[in-house]
Amino acid sequence: MTSSCSEETFAHQEAVRYFSDLYDNHKAALFSLAIAILGNKADAEDVLQIVFEKVWRDRANWPQVLQWRPWLLHITRNSCLNQLKRVMRSKRREESVAEDYYFLEPRSSMDSNKVDQLHHILRQLDEPSRSLVLLKLVQELTFEEIGQVLRIPASTVSTRYYETIKRLRALWQKMENQEERI
Repeated sequence: MTSSCSEETFAHQEAVRYFSDLYDNHKAALFSLAIAILGNKADAEDVLQIVFEKVWRDRANWPQVLQWRPWLLHITRNSCLNQLKRVMRSKRREESVAEDYYFLEPRSSMDSNKVDQLHHILRQLDEPSRSLVLLKLVQELTFEEIGQVLRIPASTVSTRYYETIKRLRALWQKMENQEERI
């Protein structure tokens, strides 16, 4: 009986170490996605905690996980969407629109005004399209990985991505045309 008890303790310690490594290796990417979807740091931190609680509770299924990043991003995205539903129901959006997507830092070729305009355009997209663009451009996932996160075929991801980019270009052009008239 002592042997069984020490084996359980050892297995638990191994699981804790593995979980700690998972957290350290993926927290930044998951937090970045949560911020992008939710728009504020506090909610993103809450979702990150929820995600890792789910992962810990589901540790019996860890051996079946073939690729951690897509699986974790999928859990994060769904948790964010659940959080958004709660926020919408209670109508308590605390952060200003200007803070959305703050993780996208201005590039040297774009001034901060253009970055703000890009944020405004991204907010005009529906959530699935916005998530798709963020996963591709910010998280730098492949279409295959995005398909695993969203649970759709990579070919569908590719089609939707290029359609969304086309829409973004049209929105950008419309915005620039409006600026020229002013």
